[in-house]
Amino acid sequence: MTDPLSRPAGRDCGWLSGDGCVESCDESRAAPGRQALESRMKESMEERFERFVKTHLNLIEGYDVSGYLRPTLPGFNESFVEVVRSGFAQALAGDSFGPAEYERLTDIEFPDQETLDAYLQAMYDYLFNYGSEQPLPPE
Repeated sequence: MTDPLSRPAGRDCGWLSGDGCVESCDESRAAPGRQALESRMKESMEERFERFVKTHLNLIEGYDVSGYLRPTLPGFNESFVEVVRSGFAQALAGDSFGPAEYERLTDIEFPDQETLDAYLQAMYDYLFNYGSEQPLPPE
């Protein structure tokens, strides 16, 4: 089966017509959303983890500890869940993900690396090790 996102050799772009033939086009006629899909496919693991943190642990969502987050996680595809798991592990393994980086993504300030690491470990345990409750970021 031909991948509809792949471009035939020697053509600027292509798609499968109703009869199965590859038709050529210019970028302005490309299927809507195609470039967004290609861009998302190229998105790095780090960017995907950062998107999760920015979306689900931000200044508003981060303080919502009603328990919605863990049941939401299985709704994502398995590869995204693995990216989130790996992102937490990488953030905890090194010091490249510090309080300034976390604040840039979430608008939540942590006083130091130790406090951030404790929070990230508690969040990892909550999400992946069935920790009893979702941790609260600092006030």
